[in-house]
Amino acid sequence: MRLHNSKTKIYIEKSQIYLIKKTKFFFQDLKKKNINLAKSSFCYLSSYGNTLGAALLNFWIKKNFFNLLFFVLKNILSISSLKYLKSTKVKYTTFNKLIVTWGRKEDFKNGKFIDSFLNINSGHIRNALFVVIYSGSVLPRQIPANVAIVYFSSNKKNILYFIKSLIFFLKKNNWSYTKFIHYFSYNTQYAEIVLFFVKDLINKNEIKKIIMPYESQIYQNLIFSEIKINFPKCQTVGVVNAMLPALPLNFFYRNGSPDMLYLSSKDQYEIFVKHLCWPKKKLSITDSIRLKKTINKNSTKKKLIYFPIELFEVKKLKKIFLIYFKENVFYCNKFQIKNHPQRTNSQNHRSFENELKKILLEQNNFAQKIDRNNNFEKNNVKLNFYIGCTTSFIENLVKGGKIIHMTLNPVLDCYSSKLWKNILIKPVSANIFKYRILSKNNIIRLSHNSFGLKTLRVL
Repeated sequence: MRLHNSKTKIYIEKSQIYLIKKTKFFFQDLKKKNINLAKSSFCYLSSYGNTLGAALLNFWIKKNFFNLLFFVLKNILSISSLKYLKSTKVKYTTFNKLIVTWGRKEDFKNGKFIDSFLNINSGHIRNALFVVIYSGSVLPRQIPANVAIVYFSSNKKNILYFIKSLIFFLKKNNWSYTKFIHYFSYNTQYAEIVLFFVKDLINKNEIKKIIMPYESQIYQNLIFSEIKINFPKCQTVGVVNAMLPALPLNFFYRNGSPDMLYLSSKDQYEIFVKHLCWPKKKLSITDSIRLKKTINKNSTKKKLIYFPIELFEVKKLKKIFLIYFKENVFYCNKFQIKNHPQRTNSQNHRSFENELKKILLEQNNFAQKIDRNNNFEKNNVKLNFYIGCTTSFIENLVKGGKIIHMTLNPVLDCYSSKLWKNILIKPVSANIFKYRILSKNNIIRLSHNSFGLKTLRVL
């Protein structure tokens, strides 16, 4: 078993280094072909989500061309939904700072927008316009004068819009196959529409600074790069306000990367410089704006099973849980399943939740049968399970929790010691992992509740 676990660890480390080198050569090749790295959907190499970048990473690992082709076609056809991408108008007409962030209906209170990603109130910043990338189609009743909301008015598809967009794109780009592959996709077309909204909002103002909670998404890099054309002296600022994913290739330095990026630990800084090609002068280390020192008892003391934003191959995930519970018998009656907040209406997530509840019930009944004296030692262990690509279990570990990480794609989802010097990974099997933290502050610097964007003094 130990030999098998050692091989699993080495395989993850070597594969991650391979993907980093592959990305470097990939970007160099695209530059030679005059592809805009800020604009191409293939350059947002996120290890999670339904993106072309994630599909490309999986193709590099598994060599499954048909899976990549499926995601390419799906991404192209999804353009049909962009007809319903809208932006609200703003009354605020005089500003020199622009903050592009995310938000939900719950973030709008008493006529103010409370930015949970940057920990700031829209009413507390003078001469600043907030552009909120909104999740949900029902707008808040009160929208502050200095807030514009980018949202979908409907979740429908419009085939006529798709056909018109396709014809317009091909004519505009002289029927270029290369540009079609890189630019005619949902993420890139979405980014260009958001950029159009932003340009329309700022055309009468002199922008001195633009700030974003930064994930190196296409629309973020495209806005940063385009804003420099119109406002060359404008300072672009990104804030990485949460724990980085295990393999943060989406942050690879390229067109549209900000002038200054705030990171949340020394280990993050070393990864950005050594592996992601960032110049040192463009990086700064500070406390995490979003992750706080305050301990949430629910996250470290209770028995929870956390779902990721995307669930793939649920039948295989069921088998992993069954294997683990077969080898580790303990009571499961107090386990709670916590769905991802953005997937509460997902039929796939709800279905898997019901299947998992059945497994937990069977496991609990089995434990009762073989433990007549009710003295299982493991019954007292507070354990949380995390599935797939997620960063939240690292915060749990830093705060003293105990976790089990289950994933079908360990190369993209697991934190390896090759990249993260202060995280020790211990494979339990090919798909089940434990971790140990060496230096908490070197992984993520948690902040006090009052710490926010204004504390950084970038406004």
